[in-house]
Formats: sequence, C-alpha cells, structure tokens
Amino acid sequence: MSVKYCPECRHELAGRGRYCLFCGCDLRKSQQAVPAKAPEARSDGGRWDPETAYRRGAAGRIVFWALLLAALAAAAVLYFSSPKTQLPSFTAGISFENAYREMRRCGFVPLGDPVKQGQATTQRYGSSEVYGIRTVCTDLEVREGTGAAVTLVHYYRDGSKKDQSRSQTFARLKKTLSDRYGDPELIHTQQDYYYWPDDNGYRILSVMDGSIVVGEIME
Repeated sequence: MSVKYCPECRHELAGRGRYCLFCGCDLRKSQQAVPAKAPEARSDGGRWDPETAYRRGAAGRIVFWALLLAALAAAAVLYFSSPKTQLPSFTAGISFENAYREMRRCGFVPLGDPVKQGQATTQRYGSSEVYGIRTVCTDLEVREGTGAAVTLVHYYRDGSKKDQSRSQTFARLKKTLSDRYGDPELIHTQQDYYYWPDDNGYRILSVMDGSIVVGEIME
C-alpha cells in the first residue's frame, strides 16, 4: 500500500480518518489524498519550496547589505563634515595669510570669504572637533600692526539652558583645559567664567550668547 499525503498541507496521513490531523482538511470533501511522494511539509502547514526559500533569502541578504552600506555612507558623511583637528600654533604679529594657512593645515574648513575691517581680518570655520568635543563653528580674528593679536573663539552646543548635557560639556572642556594648561582662575562665579593665563596670552571658558565658548587670545 502506498503512503498517502493530505492534499492541503502535504503531511503524511496515518489511517483512513475523515479529517487531516495536521490541518483539519475534510478528506472526503476534498480531492483524494495524494499517493505519490509529497514535498517536505512545514510545521505551519504550508509547502516548502526550495526555489522560493532561496529567493526570499537572497532578497533578505540584499536588504541587509543595502542597509549596511547606507549606514557606512552616513557615518562617512558625518565624519568628513565634522573633521578632527589639531590645535593651531599662533603668536602675536602673525599675518592673516599665515594664520589662514595654519588653520587649514590643522584641518579647519573655512566658510565663505574673510572679512577685513581696519587692521582686523576675520574668518569663520565650520564644525570640527576641538578639545575632544564637536564645535558648532570657530572664528579666527587676526589683528595686524599696532595692538597685534590673534583670537580664536570655538563655539560649542547651545548652552542657554543649564541642562545635564550642557553641564557635562562644560565640565569636560574645563577638565581638558585644566589638564593642558593648569588650574584656572574663576573670574565670575555666576557666569562660570574661567581664565587660563600664560606667557603668550590667555584662554577663557564661559557661556556667551547662549553658547559654550572657549576663547584663545594670543597677544
């Protein structure tokens, strides 16, 4: 006697019952049970087709690699739009052209053209990583001639609200500057204004116009 299978779920039938024990198919109302060898049955009662399974697996692999490549592309865009930078080295009396070249050498990307007013020339640079934290932008001002000085102002995230993340950013910058330049002087307790003097000028850490600011003045 040949082995018979349910015409719906293709499970092997044991005995001559009216209903399939796996899917409940009425064997008398349905077509006769298939006597020939049937395809492998799945636990959910459906038919397993190797070709269909392969296509579905291939489609899943394509989607996976597409998502992975998209994530890598987004990470690359973020990395190059916010480059890591070196700290530039300036001394008072440097020309704007030389200061501009030094900023480019250190990885800062200029935004627009420089603006000259009297003896001072300013240039804005895009977002970068300075003192280990991403900035919003950086301003360079070079004053030549009498009262020669170089000023760098790094603007960090919005600091208008004293939330936890703003406090953490401020604390990280204070620690990094203190590790590099020594203990600061606290100039204004209410505004958290810290000051690091040295022979070449001074540095400040404060909150100005709603942003956390690190200013470096060489004079």
